[in-house]
Amino acid sequence: MADRTTPKQARGITTRTRIVEVANDIYERTGRDYFKTQDVQKESGVSIGTIYRYFKDRVAILDAVMAYRVEKGLDKAPTPAETPAEDSVALSTIQDIKDWCARVIERGEGLHDLKTAGELISKVISDRGL
Repeated sequence: MADRTTPKQARGITTRTRIVEVANDIYERTGRDYFKTQDVQKESGVSIGTIYRYFKDRVAILDAVMAYRVEKGLDKAPTPAETPAEDSVALSTIQDIKDWCARVIERGEGLHDLKTAGELISKVISDRGL
């Protein structure tokens, strides 16, 4: 499991959810390469110690973001790109999902999420003609 601690009380669940939602917003703006835990801390208002209480490291936060995106259906197939830069963003999203899938396979967990992610990748590839 990517989490260090799974919260049991409502306050902890709310805090963890806030971290993931803010991390998702940052991921949408910056992508994986420029994603920083410090930005999550600043924008969420949650202390860095609390973030690391729930997540081992940056990769664990990104794993939670990818699972959140799959769960919420946020990684739907993009509309046809009008510029090469948009193609690059679509391919980056596919690569992020593939990387997340590889980590899930390594840990041997989340097979339902893995199937969903695979379906999303197939849809993006099919819709984009990649």
